[in-house]
Amino acid sequence: MENLDILKRKLERERLARKQAEQILESKALELFEVNASLQKLNVSLEDQIDQRTKALQESESKYRNVINNASDIIYTTDSNGCFTFINPVGIKSFGFSEEEIIGKQFAHFVLESHQKQLLEYYINLRDQNKKNDYYEFPIRSKDGETHWIGQNVNRVEKPDGSIYFNAVARDITLRKITERQLEEAKEKAIRAQQAEQQFLANMSHEIRTPLNAIIGMSHLLKDTELDAKQSEYIDILADSASLLKGLVSDILDISKIDAGKAEINEESFDLIQLINKLSKTFANRANEKGLIFETHIDPIQNTFVLSDKQWLNQILINLIGNAVKFTSSGKIDVVVEKIKEDEKTKTVSFTVKDTGVGIKEEDKETIFYAFKQATTETRRKYGGTGLGLSIASKLVSLLGGTLELDSIEGKGSQFYFTLQFKHGRIEEKNAESIQEIGQKMTNSLSVLVVEDNLMNQKYILTLLDKWGIQHNIANNGLEAVEAFNNGNYDLIFMDLSMPIMDGYEATSKIRSLNKKQIPIIALTASTFLSKKQLALESGMTDFLAKPFTPEDLARKIKKHSLPQYKDDSVQNSELHFDTRLDVDSLNELYNGDHKHALDMFKTYLSLVDDELHMLTQAISKNNKASAKKQAHKIKPIFTMVGLNQITEHCEDLERALDTENNEMIQKFFLLIKDAVIHTKPIIDSNTKEIELYLNKTI
Repeated sequence: MENLDILKRKLERERLARKQAEQILESKALELFEVNASLQKLNVSLEDQIDQRTKALQESESKYRNVINNASDIIYTTDSNGCFTFINPVGIKSFGFSEEEIIGKQFAHFVLESHQKQLLEYYINLRDQNKKNDYYEFPIRSKDGETHWIGQNVNRVEKPDGSIYFNAVARDITLRKITERQLEEAKEKAIRAQQAEQQFLANMSHEIRTPLNAIIGMSHLLKDTELDAKQSEYIDILADSASLLKGLVSDILDISKIDAGKAEINEESFDLIQLINKLSKTFANRANEKGLIFETHIDPIQNTFVLSDKQWLNQILINLIGNAVKFTSSGKIDVVVEKIKEDEKTKTVSFTVKDTGVGIKEEDKETIFYAFKQATTETRRKYGGTGLGLSIASKLVSLLGGTLELDSIEGKGSQFYFTLQFKHGRIEEKNAESIQEIGQKMTNSLSVLVVEDNLMNQKYILTLLDKWGIQHNIANNGLEAVEAFNNGNYDLIFMDLSMPIMDGYEATSKIRSLNKKQIPIIALTASTFLSKKQLALESGMTDFLAKPFTPEDLARKIKKHSLPQYKDDSVQNSELHFDTRLDVDSLNELYNGDHKHALDMFKTYLSLVDDELHMLTQAISKNNKASAKKQAHKIKPIFTMVGLNQITEHCEDLERALDTENNEMIQKFFLLIKDAVIHTKPIIDSNTKEIELYLNKTI
């Protein structure tokens, strides 16, 4: 019985356990059913989403392909070796080949042979230097043989496996290149036309100024003779007319020089107030003759010496004051000079010229500063003139760093004013000398060779030299000058530039090549153009005397270059001396009295210029335009550092020529650079020694 009870209890436990297990299984089955149902719903949802995404992707791909296929730009891809893997229809049309003829071919296959090497280098650099994108232009040849220029932006793309390919968007820029070439040709034509105009003006300058020099010179000589009242009156009329003609010629040449960018800034130290007072005295007499009141008002200035272009400032004021006197028939003229501010280094000064003259109409104010423009036709008829004065004054004020402005009321008068900033000049004590005093100090121990083909100018110069007791000989052309110099012993040569048989440039070069003492050679030039003066300096000349010149001008050149007691000792005392064949103004501004720095830069230039020029020569000879452009850009600053700014400009011209791949212009500017370096190296070497000598003396 006991065993039976145990068995029953055991069976009951098993039944209860089985029932509990069945309940658990039933619960789990229900949960599994519910999960399965959820999975079925999720699967249906995922299938819907996949269908939607697939449809959206297909639509996006379709839009993308439509954009690519209908794009106006060329779109293509290449592998890492530059072989086409895709190109859109615009690209196929531009290349002129079928898609089958393009895909798989290397990009360089379609590029002109002259650019294939550069293009391959471009892609290799883009691939290996890990650049993300870059722009490049190159010419391709289409299937029909036509050349097209392509400008492309390239993206370097890296895949997850580390391999790369290139995406590119390009455009046919052939029309732009043609336009650029046409513009460059037009620019070259304009430059040639401008050069022809300048040459014409230079020729006219010489042709007009040469006889004009004799006319003015002879009037000076006649005025020194015994004259009766009537003869003296005639000479005064002759001198005034010659002066007017000289002013007219100078105005036309000056405006041409300024417009061509050939105007020279000759910075010097001068007494500003002395200049104003001298002008005021001159014009006060003219104003008084017309019954006008003429007054000058000048602010007190501690140091009246300034550093600027004295000739330009003088011409500006002459034009403005001269106009005021000319166009004022009654009333008053005021010249006002006011100090705006002054510090240790600079002073700022305003200049005003006021009159009570005819004034200017409101509608004419905008054009009054134009060349050949006068207020009205009546003004030209009544007062004469070319209308260049205000144009020249305005341009010169601008070149000196200011702006010429105008206030005017028609019938009541005008006021012209401008403001300039000056560096402080060196205070000097110089006693003005009359021409007689200068001449008296010239002894007959001085021997001068005059090289001049114009008989009237010969007579003018020789008469003055005779008057001052100076020994002299005459040469009618450059060939005679070389022979005379070789056979004689001279202290100074005056050399005309334009002569038959042999001109002044060639004669000077030959004289300098002779193994004799290096005496001053002063160019007698009727041209006011910088290029002519630069040529003269490069040929070995020392200074210039512009025709027409006065006896005072001639005497001062003689005393400056031939009489030791009259040498300007300012350089020896305080300032660093740069050869006048260099851009002295820029060098003074660059080194600002730092002699040691200047010496170091000049020596550095001499040590590296040959190697740098050789590298440029190599690049040009190998037709490696990229390397040549890089080298031209690299060496530009070294010429500026020694005052050879003209060579710097040639380097810039060479860079532009290399950009346009104009081989004729490339050779032209390269030869200009090469020749200029060769001819100027002796100048730099000589000036380097001079600076070093100066430093040794001052230490």
